[in-house]
Amino acid sequence: MRVPALAALLGLLAAAPAQARPGDLDRTFGKGGRLAVIPWDSGGSTRSLALVDGVRPLLSVYADRAGDYAPALLRFSGRGRLLATTDVPHAEYDPPLLADGYSLTPDVLSLVAGQEVQVLTRIGSSHSVALPAQSPKAFGVDRRGRVTVVSSKQAERFLPDGRRDLGYGEGGIAKLTDAKLERVVAALVRRDGRVYASGGRRIVGLDTRGRILRRLNRGKVTVPGVPLPGVSAFAEGPGGTVLVAGPDRFRDAWVGRLHADGRPDRRFGKHGWVTGRRDKRRVLRSPQALTQVDIASITRDRRGRIVLGGSRIETEFPWQATVVRLSSLGRVDRSFATGGRKFVGLGDIPGVDIIASAVTQVAVDRRGRIVVAGTVFDDDAVLREDLGTPYPGIARLRG
Repeated sequence: MRVPALAALLGLLAAAPAQARPGDLDRTFGKGGRLAVIPWDSGGSTRSLALVDGVRPLLSVYADRAGDYAPALLRFSGRGRLLATTDVPHAEYDPPLLADGYSLTPDVLSLVAGQEVQVLTRIGSSHSVALPAQSPKAFGVDRRGRVTVVSSKQAERFLPDGRRDLGYGEGGIAKLTDAKLERVVAALVRRDGRVYASGGRRIVGLDTRGRILRRLNRGKVTVPGVPLPGVSAFAEGPGGTVLVAGPDRFRDAWVGRLHADGRPDRRFGKHGWVTGRRDKRRVLRSPQALTQVDIASITRDRRGRIVLGGSRIETEFPWQATVVRLSSLGRVDRSFATGGRKFVGLGDIPGVDIIASAVTQVAVDRRGRIVVAGTVFDDDAVLREDLGTPYPGIARLRG
């Protein structure tokens, strides 16, 4: 082979991109796999994420405009290009929650009802239904079209036309709290209508008729070997199970899979649990995928693998947006990123020094790619604040 031809061949080989691996940024999305935006004329933060048609991201975000609250919807193309920033109809302060193909705009003053209502709208439709429910922590639409709204104190179920479902709980309302569980901070409404909610270290469950699941009657979560486990995220598991995750007192993550009645599913992990072991001598360099990760969101992909989204919390570093993947049986998926864990930036703002990021929402699109959304922070921190102005951010990883 002639020398010029050999040189050209070597040049082509050197320029060829490395084979993309699971957990790598999807460079066809946004700007190199990620994108942070300014919603109006200042910062904002992500509340909820949906994938329209299973691909196109839709974010609901806290934002302000000209000094006034102006919650917004950010609509992206399938390639991560911001298509539109729009006002949320009726919204006063909080942006809507997004779930099951619907949006639920909270605390809208109804001139007809004379009280605050929650406005349910199918994504992509202009038709809405006013629900006389309390301010939502979570909601879901079951297979029969009934809507369950979980607030800080109770669960309420409504028929598709907005009437209260009087066959649920007592007159359509099921109480979730008592002296042992004072307030709901995280909740899941399954597609079969069951509800799981947590007030920190305790879990309560409701069956499809709004009755308390007795084995989950506000008992403290006990994870073997984990000090003071708290619950921060739920997701539907296989075969009627529920996935639950959160941090312990050292901010190491744990994940569990429970049967419908609250018993640990012993086929998962070690007797139902997966935990991050804390290396006290090498905390910052520990190889464990769940070490020093504060979990905010959890989901499953088409193969049953578990995807966790959150942030790495270190005493010497700002927050780092983090994604962890486990196998369907609860083993760390070491084919994903580095040792099962990916530190991922959520984009940059031109002219702004971004110093921290956190994932608050995670989803898997119909092509198996992992979409994470959350917030990035600049360094313009005011007195007694650790982080500066927030901005919504989004990224897509290869699955």
